Amino acid sequence: MDYNRFSSLDFIQDEYFQDWILRKDTHNDAFWMGWLLLHPEKAEEVREARAFLTRLAMQEKEPALEQARLSLEASLSTIRSSEGTEKQRSLSIIRMTSPALMKYAAAVILSIATATFLYYQYWSATTVVATGYHEIKMVHLPDGSDVELNAHSSLSFPTHFRNGVIRKVQLQGQAFFHIRHLNQNENDIKPAERFVVRTDDLDIQVLGTSFEVKKRALATEVVLTSGKVRIEMHSKDRPSVLLTPGERFVYAANKPILLQKVDSQVYTSWTQRKIILQETTLNDIIRDVEDFYGTRIILDDRSLGERKMEGTLYLDDLHDLLFVLSSTMNIRIEQTGDSLVFHKR
Repeated sequence: MDYNRFSSLDFIQDEYFQDWILRKDTHNDAFWMGWLLLHPEKAEEVREARAFLTRLAMQEKEPALEQARLSLEASLSTIRSSEGTEKQRSLSIIRMTSPALMKYAAAVILSIATATFLYYQYWSATTVVATGYHEIKMVHLPDGSDVELNAHSSLSFPTHFRNGVIRKVQLQGQAFFHIRHLNQNENDIKPAERFVVRTDDLDIQVLGTSFEVKKRALATEVVLTSGKVRIEMHSKDRPSVLLTPGERFVYAANKPILLQKVDSQVYTSWTQRKIILQETTLNDIIRDVEDFYGTRIILDDRSLGERKMEGTLYLDDLHDLLFVLSSTMNIRIEQTGDSLVFHKR
């Protein structure tokens, strides 16, 4: 038997595999343990099949026989009550006591249960993509949408998007979304054709668009570059907000919502591995650098944080970035353990 090509379903239906799980002996246990050592790539399929067969609690000689008996009795009860003839009752009882039929019913029920199990397993599968510090990754979603995931971020989404079901993803960190239209008519988009990005505190309902989402610490930021999005806060006392291109939305619990017109390129410049500065304070620069590199930065004097800078900082190399900050803002940078300390000059 060529087990190398087996799926979870193939293992479940294989009698020798069933024997190993349900009626272990020294011979088949040695075979399967040795086979798994030679084929570690099939460990996941074997694990799924083992878990499924174990849950069925199959008996030693008649797999799923009791389940078959109970299921058939329920079906016969329905037939009896609807047709109600003694002849049919007798025929049903004869059929019920047939060993061949019982074995056939057991096989049918096992196949149905297996198909159901694999169906729900397929549609409930989730993919999680995460980035480390100083890493930007492009993620391709099942519907053809693309997501640029910034450093130290994670995106969770269904491995398979179902037709007629809203597409939902969960974000922690920062990402730029390029969402594919399922319906080109923005004025007639059906609920199931929408795309939702969820963070810990809000849902972003996408109507086909490009936008940036940043969820760090206690605040969530959304910057829209094209299309339309509707933002629904999880807090029920906050009304929904509809964004238009070039608007920036910032939400934090127990604080007023910030909604402002901005140059969206400033907030999405990280996708090109750079930070565009427009009268940007050192405090804001530090937050971006810490998020991207995972480096802790301490200000020896808090007033340093209010210094402002314009221009461009490139994220390719931390040492080059620090050199530019030191020269431009007239500060001295000292390494102390795992932290960087900024001093006034």
